[in-house]
Amino acid sequence: MHPSSQTQFDAFAKRTVPPVEEVREGIWAVPNPFPGTEGVLTSTLCYLLEGSDGAVHLIDAGLGHDAGFEAIRDGVAATGHSLDDLATITITHLHSDHLGLADRLRTASGARLLLHEREQHALDNPGDKPLAVDQATLARWGVPDERRAELLGGDDDAESGIRADVHLEGGEQLPIAGRRVRVLHTPGHTAGSISLVAEEERLVFTGDTLLPVTYPGIGLGGADAGAIAGYARSLRALEELDVEEACPGHEFRFTSVAQRCRTTLEHQLRRSREVAAVLAELAEGEELTVWQLASRLRWSAGFSNLRGFNLRSALAQTVMHREFVESPEAAEFLGEHAAR
Repeated sequence: MHPSSQTQFDAFAKRTVPPVEEVREGIWAVPNPFPGTEGVLTSTLCYLLEGSDGAVHLIDAGLGHDAGFEAIRDGVAATGHSLDDLATITITHLHSDHLGLADRLRTASGARLLLHEREQHALDNPGDKPLAVDQATLARWGVPDERRAELLGGDDDAESGIRADVHLEGGEQLPIAGRRVRVLHTPGHTAGSISLVAEEERLVFTGDTLLPVTYPGIGLGGADAGAIAGYARSLRALEELDVEEACPGHEFRFTSVAQRCRTTLEHQLRRSREVAAVLAELAEGEELTVWQLASRLRWSAGFSNLRGFNLRSALAQTVMHREFVESPEAAEFLGEHAAR
């Protein structure tokens, strides 16, 4: 992985918001800033593509706050366009830092909103989320009574009540005059995550499916029983693309896309192998609860130090990896480490 935008790379290193930047002729990165500076990430990288008819098309909308709206509006103006020129808004996945401004921008511009059908299903069924846990789930996972209160709740990082104008399946071409931008369904981060392949420019817009530094979480929106296997196949599909550069939803643009896909996949499979190794060491008839299994895995912060959302996420990840190593799909990726 090598940064292809020194400006974005420097902003990421300094935890500042990068400026609007032209990626290719008629394609711009337009940052949507995060309020505050508590986290490592400072913005969502949205992208504006100009068609041969003068209309422009937005990939991702950013967080739904006033400063974010002004940043998108002013960013579009910096490219020589206005929101009146906006024809479509395509969302890579349902999280609020990508979908938050979609309705407001649609109202302001009259643009059509495009979203994968599985993301629409998740938005229409807000209780159907892997991180939405209740007392029964926590009991089934074997969570100690004194730790359950902090884990109740769910994945609130998604908008609700939004209806897309066009529901995508994957394989479509975005309606951008004079450009070929193909929709690639890349589930894993969420069930309906998509990447967008600009074939002539040899670019891929990856949303949160592939990032240059961070390893994205998996299964963070919508029911997806095969999230790990699906993500592994998504990374392999991205690896096989004939592209020069990735335009991610955060951090900075980068090259060596295939290498980053392999590194990211190995990061996930390492956890799966770890789960498989623990299960293989169990005595005949011995069973572990999700809590017990998670406590035997290596977590960067240490399992005993995990709290709240991070702990809930660790437990959900443990469930997904256990289901994966015990599934028929595991042999394709894990070989001898797959459960037998």
